[in-house]
Amino acid sequence: MAMAITIAFCFVSWSEPIQKQPIPQSKSKELTQQKTSNQQNPPIQFVTPQQLLDAITRTIDASNEKNKSAQNPLPPDNSQWWFSLFLVIFTCCLVIVGGIQCYIIFNTLRETQVVAKAATDSARVADQALQISQRAYLTIDQISLKNPLQQDKIPVVQLKIINNGRTPAQVIEIFSKIDIFSEIPKKPVYSKGDVSLVQMTIGANSPTTLHIVGSDVVITAQELTDIHTIKRKFFVWGRIIYQDVFKNSIVLGFGAQYSPHGFVPAEGYDYIKEYEPDKD
Repeated sequence: MAMAITIAFCFVSWSEPIQKQPIPQSKSKELTQQKTSNQQNPPIQFVTPQQLLDAITRTIDASNEKNKSAQNPLPPDNSQWWFSLFLVIFTCCLVIVGGIQCYIIFNTLRETQVVAKAATDSARVADQALQISQRAYLTIDQISLKNPLQQDKIPVVQLKIINNGRTPAQVIEIFSKIDIFSEIPKKPVYSKGDVSLVQMTIGANSPTTLHIVGSDVVITAQELTDIHTIKRKFFVWGRIIYQDVFKNSIVLGFGAQYSPHGFVPAEGYDYIKEYEPDKD
């Protein structure tokens, strides 16, 4: 700006007429003599206001261009690149942290499952041990004839049942039968017609007597002779289904052949196991 003002003042000063100073006669004469006849006076030119304004504008523009060229160029804008880099690094950190958390969670879950399974197994074992030690166990302690076998008489067999467990047993079904066989079947076959549904409770260490009546068996003289000579077998057999306090259903099978010295257990008929109706 200062330069522009200075140039403006110079133009104004140039536009003003130059005052002539008096020249001494001696010098005037010398100058007059030196002039040639063909010399002409230079034309006087004046600066217009528009020219002055254009000169000032050009001066200002030149100054601005010089200032711009003198200034340092602006650094490139890398903010978007830095933001993208930060976003990538932050995302990678999140992935790493998420992976570590998943590893910790899965490890903890696996350990928790192992501990839970161990606790479940321990509880199951404890429950089984409790049931085994406290459940009811029925056994056939003794099988005998209520009266001696007689011709044309209905035989009656009595069973002495004992609960060797520590809790009562609830009898829900009894199958009992007396038969006279030439050969005892190897496997018992129970029929629904010989089943009697009962509601009888046998307490712990409380013997109970069960009477089995052979109502459809009438012993003839020949059968009585064959039984005593063991040509034919007087056989009593059946099963008892009961439930303990833990709601477990147990079946007790029994079978015995009569001999002059007492009843002898029959193989395949004496057993005790969990009752499974579907496999009956």
